[in-house]
Amino acid sequence: MTEQHPYLTVKEVALYLHLNEKKVYQLASDGHLPATKVTGKWLFPRKLVDQWLLESSHHGILSDRLLISGSDDPLLQAGLLRIMQAQKYKALYSYMPTGTQAGLSLLSQGLVDACAVHWGKADESHLRHPALIRQYTGSRHWVLVHLYKRQQG
Repeated sequence: MTEQHPYLTVKEVALYLHLNEKKVYQLASDGHLPATKVTGKWLFPRKLVDQWLLESSHHGILSDRLLISGSDDPLLQAGLLRIMQAQKYKALYSYMPTGTQAGLSLLSQGLVDACAVHWGKADESHLRHPALIRQYTGSRHWVLVHLYKRQQG
């Protein structure tokens, strides 16, 4: 495994991840570990295995990107731009206004790292927001943060 071949075998992935080969077969068969079968044998693209490791660490939050979806919020978008500028563009910060429900769905699938939520009246948010997010898979691992209260006008 000292040679940096772009594809790894089951045995090489098992050594690389400190797993037994049976577990590697199971992860590949279940579609959790990025792999492909070529003439009946599993091959693992090294770059995708490394990416999988990064993204499985707290759903990618520790890698060099932050993906946010959810309600359209110009203040959040401006804040992210300032953070990115302060970090001298060393990471990807992306905000996609999808609406609250689509954002929460993407978050529950692990496709984004955070979701902006605008749901109901501000004085009811302490009740509405927790009830809303409890409907989504994985929400017990989420942290709900109230950033600010806006007034229109």
